[in-house]
Amino acid sequence: MNWNKLKTFLIVLFSALNIILIITMLTKDYKEAVIPQQTIQDTVDVLKKRGITIDKAIIPERSKNMEGFAMQTLKLDSPEAKVTYPGGELFEITVSQKISSLKELTSLLERLGIQYTEFVSDIKNLKQLKAVETIDDFRIFGNFLDVSVTADKVNIKGKWLVPSGVEGEDEDKAEPCQVTSILIEFISNPDRPQGKIKIKNMEFGYFAPGYTLAEKVQSFIVVPCWEISLDTGEKFYYDARNGEYLR
Repeated sequence: MNWNKLKTFLIVLFSALNIILIITMLTKDYKEAVIPQQTIQDTVDVLKKRGITIDKAIIPERSKNMEGFAMQTLKLDSPEAKVTYPGGELFEITVSQKISSLKELTSLLERLGIQYTEFVSDIKNLKQLKAVETIDDFRIFGNFLDVSVTADKVNIKGKWLVPSGVEGEDEDKAEPCQVTSILIEFISNPDRPQGKIKIKNMEFGYFAPGYTLAEKVQSFIVVPCWEISLDTGEKFYYDARNGEYLR
């Protein structure tokens, strides 16, 4: 059997096994916290007194006590790809191949070991595409791909993680930290802008603390978290299990 075909088959098989592992962890019967409407309103009022405005409609009433799981940096050693590292957590891949459909592009990404892609730009325009990494419909915050397609080349730049094949920690068995508690903690966040600010959105997903170097294969526990987005574009992350600020 051709070695490249065997290698591609093994990558796909390994990825499929890890998908099953992660889905199993994400679909466990976790405890759920339900926040009373009065608590949400009280939180909005406290924030307002401290110069922070938020529409109570964007504050989730429910949150599950999800656990972290293990992932690692993407190991890029495909013979068809030229790989460089611009610095820090970013990688850049160039592949000489003609792409004429999203299906062909997705197939190329999978051969490179890139899974869980969700395209968030206009997929009809194959010249410039942007993708984010999602697992079971939850984003891994900060991970992205910028894809540029020309006549005979594909350029991929971004930050990405893949399953490490090791089950993550099962840290907290108690009820999850309430979102309202996290918002109160945000008041004293040393990194937030001072003065009047507006919280534009809150989203649940995953975050990989300590991810700083793409060139070296490293493993991380990706933790469930809440992303707090300001109208200025700034984002802050809090561990959904214990309310810890993730820097």
